[in-house]
Amino acid sequence: MKNIYIPDAQDLFTYSLSFAALTGSTPVSQILRMDNDADFIWQKGSQFSFTSGTHQTFPSARQLQTCFVQIRDESTGRQLMSNPAPLGAFFGQGARPVDLILPYLFNGGAAISVTLTPSSTATATVELAFIGTKLFGGRS
Repeated sequence: MKNIYIPDAQDLFTYSLSFAALTGSTPVSQILRMDNDADFIWQKGSQFSFTSGTHQTFPSARQLQTCFVQIRDESTGRQLMSNPAPLGAFFGQGARPVDLILPYLFNGGAAISVTLTPSSTATATVELAFIGTKLFGGRS
């Protein structure tokens, strides 16, 4: 029988990750660390892009449609896609978040490797939001 969650408590929570000065086609990787106090169910993704010191979402998000993302759950060794996927497929276009077809459970304390590969000549900062639910205790 599979382990199931019977959480003692749960809370809406967002993890954020910022990639600054993306340009050209050089992949940039960062590690997102989940808090140790709870597991996290990733349910939605959202992204905001800023180009040339501006704070726009839609024009720059459209410019970055050809930016690709690759995500790996280092705690399980699982790659969440077979190849880098378009950023919009997991994080939407600016103010329009994407609902994941199947939410993904990250263990508390997990390290998540996120790699962005831009293919635009514009220099941009990309803010990613992993939106979901923290599950406190209750693992059985």
